[in-house]
Amino acid sequence: MTSIPTRVAILSRTPGSAQVARLAQAVSAQGGTPLPMLSGAARRGAADVWLSRLGSGTPPAEVDLLETRGLRPMLNGPRSLHLTHDKPLALARLSAAGLPVPPTLLVLRDVPPERDALPGERLVVKPPTGQSGRGVMVGLPRDEAFARAQAYAELCGRALVQPWLGQGLDRRVLQVGSRAVAAMQRRPGPDGRGNVAQGGEATAWQPDASQLSLARRAQQTLGLDVAGVDLLVHAGRTLILEVNACPGFTAIEAVCGEDVAGAVARLALQRAGEV
Repeated sequence: MTSIPTRVAILSRTPGSAQVARLAQAVSAQGGTPLPMLSGAARRGAADVWLSRLGSGTPPAEVDLLETRGLRPMLNGPRSLHLTHDKPLALARLSAAGLPVPPTLLVLRDVPPERDALPGERLVVKPPTGQSGRGVMVGLPRDEAFARAQAYAELCGRALVQPWLGQGLDRRVLQVGSRAVAAMQRRPGPDGRGNVAQGGEATAWQPDASQLSLARRAQQTLGLDVAGVDLLVHAGRTLILEVNACPGFTAIEAVCGEDVAGAVARLALQRAGEV
């Protein structure tokens, strides 16, 4: 009797992207059948396992549809996506779990910000959702930072402000299941952002045991199967800067020589076999 290959649906807002193609190749190489598709096209029963590649900024209603359609099993399920995509909420959850995060101020529309709540003369302003460094402004003087944050809040209701720590140097640990498959260090580009897509420079990095433990605890706290955990070191202490549910992996594969897509594909096929 011929066995039917496991069908792995790769949900993405850009199913034709290079990273989705890389994942599809990895699924095929391990004997599965990849089904790259728009997240809105997900149909109950169309796959044996679902792999989310939905980044921060995906409309919440689109994530809700995944849950109502009962897509199981799924890597990075809807509840974890909701939590991780909301940066203020994710940081609050990490902090409540006793994990170290940078001092963070949430600026709200029509509410004067508590400027004295943050230390430092240089600040970082971020939108509450988004990925790849889009909309992030680094190293701004305090007055300019709060002016920009209030402008963000006027547009979308909220903005994040944090002190500029670690001189813009951040580290990413890429977690797949219970394993850290790769780690890199990123030096900021001309505009201060460390994202490789925005001009940052990536090199391989070896986290110590405490940093690996911190990355794993962050992943578990947010309930993610696959996560990019961004860390920074300030005054000798490692802090969790951000956790990404849809981490890019081409740069980290290139600098570390690790098969991240293969690790994700193996986890998806394993999860399908557990049902």
